[in-house]
Amino acid sequence: MKKYMIFVAVAAAFLAAGCQKEQVADHPASAGTVLQASLSSFTKTAINGVKVSWTEGDAINVNGTVSNPLTEAGATAKFEFRSQLKAPYKAVYPASIYNNSYINLPSSLDAASCFTPLAGYTESGDAITFKALTAFLQISLTGDASTTIKDITLKGLGGEQLCGEFGVGFQPVSLYFVDGSSVQDKDKSIKVIVNQQLSSTPLCVYIPMPPNNYSSGFQVDILDTNGGLMRKVVSARQIKAGELREMETLAFAPNVSDDPNIGGIPDAKEFKDFAAAVNDGRSISRWLNSSGEVELLADIDMGGEEWEPVGNGSVNTSHAITGSAFTGVFDGKNHKVDNFKVTVPESGANVAAGLFGAIDGATVKNLVIGDKVVIKSSSNSGFVTMGAAVGFASGSTLENIDSYAKMVNEGSKDNIRIVVGGAIGTIFASAEVASTATNISGHASFEVVNTANTKNGATGISVGGAIGLMDGKDVNAAPCTAVNCVNYSNISVEATRTGGVIGTMNTNCLAEGCINNGNIFCSDVKATNSRVAGIVSAMGNNTGIKNCVNYGDVCFCVSGDSTHGYAAGLVGQTNDANSFTYIEGCATYGTVQSDRWFYSGDKPDDKYMGIVCGNFNSKVILVKNCIVGGKIGPFTPTDADPVVTITADNFEQYYSLTDASRIAKVVFEGNSFGTRP
Repeated sequence: MKKYMIFVAVAAAFLAAGCQKEQVADHPASAGTVLQASLSSFTKTAINGVKVSWTEGDAINVNGTVSNPLTEAGATAKFEFRSQLKAPYKAVYPASIYNNSYINLPSSLDAASCFTPLAGYTESGDAITFKALTAFLQISLTGDASTTIKDITLKGLGGEQLCGEFGVGFQPVSLYFVDGSSVQDKDKSIKVIVNQQLSSTPLCVYIPMPPNNYSSGFQVDILDTNGGLMRKVVSARQIKAGELREMETLAFAPNVSDDPNIGGIPDAKEFKDFAAAVNDGRSISRWLNSSGEVELLADIDMGGEEWEPVGNGSVNTSHAITGSAFTGVFDGKNHKVDNFKVTVPESGANVAAGLFGAIDGATVKNLVIGDKVVIKSSSNSGFVTMGAAVGFASGSTLENIDSYAKMVNEGSKDNIRIVVGGAIGTIFASAEVASTATNISGHASFEVVNTANTKNGATGISVGGAIGLMDGKDVNAAPCTAVNCVNYSNISVEATRTGGVIGTMNTNCLAEGCINNGNIFCSDVKATNSRVAGIVSAMGNNTGIKNCVNYGDVCFCVSGDSTHGYAAGLVGQTNDANSFTYIEGCATYGTVQSDRWFYSGDKPDDKYMGIVCGNFNSKVILVKNCIVGGKIGPFTPTDADPVVTITADNFEQYYSLTDASRIAKVVFEGNSFGTRP
């Protein structure tokens, strides 16, 4: 088979070489079975931009019998056999990989061979459509013309099988792992021989990759003819047959050195050296363990020094990273990092602040941030996102992180976003790569003031006990998910958006199984209004909270202020009418208070308070199977306006205290009254 790469990026030498023919013995023409073979139409989201056709010399294996080699090329082909075959027809390409009901994927390939394992099936008739058995990983490289790439090696970091013997299914076409077989080391990596010179035009190399959940990610080693080795670690991915996974174009630069490997980070000095290596774009091989992960080997006290975050590149509000970002896997092994400070000056702008600043396609897990850590911003110049463990995470996995740090914001500027998360600042899912935050716990303390920002939306100040802000590219892209995240902190701040667990959920986000145990108080009167809630302050397009519980009290704590403070047990406000938002299986038991209770404007019913949501904002919302309890009322109650206890008789009228028009599109289903268990 020949693959004509229509990517402009493919090197001319690669095109000129074409694809090598399969070596199959010639057979004389005969009157045996003749089968017509075609290729499935790959979707735009799958083998994008790669045209596949049959070429002279190709042969297929049908029911264990090898066809005569083709004598002419085409999008369809007629394969002849020397004998009559009996339907149903089970077909495999190339013929050489099939052996006694199994196929063998080679451990070494030539890039010019365009190796593409396919299979097809038909119950009757003489036409078979072939489909891909593997995914394809596209690696694009640029570099100096003096550099020749010798080979590229791919391996899964979870010990996954990449080559050797596999089972093949035909109804439907699929590749599967052989039951009961242990994966040998020789089958855990695949090498592609390249021997191609680099240039400013990207060289594209394609590696077949068995469909699997690569839960620990995978590693790509790129070796040049001078022995220079560049290593790229990719975080967890679910790989499906027929997909083309395109890595970003890499400028070849060897990053694995001869520096003696110590298998992890044992002390503060090595941690500083590791951070400097990431920020300078140098090799981090010294600190990698046998699984290719950076491992923390002990609890580390940083000595109270100012810390330059790991990944000190800049980040803007469009979630684009410029400069250095950590892209590997960091396993803290449940050790604690303590006694450091990160300070963002007044002039700071587009800053990600934390132990890790910006991470991209990375994993940070099993880490504790101690209570002697201070992350502080005095910026009055531009966007800042800060979290004790990670300031900004794009397309990344965060799991099992506890933070006891002190989070401080003492500066602001009108219409400039500030994000403060107890453990994680901002987590973003790109168009194709999801982001997940699992078991993130916030025990942090907060000192947040608003000195100048009047905005109440995306360019305001967002504070969350565990996570400051979650966002996705759009409603059709990869999701951003928080699972089993918990806030234990009492929070009292001046912020536009204050959420017990999450400050803001913008687009295509889900929070599931999250719990707030702290009291959440806000007193921001600089912004035109402020939203405070037990789980999340604001929800945007295609967002949901599921099985989340608020145990804390929620308060806009400014006496006599009947204009600013939206307050609610679960959600402060829902935004954007373009897609579905839901609150399902949640519960709230705390007291909700704000003197917005006394609002007497154009629509006096718009108190923007609620046991469930402060302002449904005329959006399409589903509130389903939730348990509501607690109390609701003014911050400064009177005999005439006391704090009301929620009961089985009145709970429905306190879902949201807003004008009827703002709640008209909300569907309430299966909700009930309850008391704290």
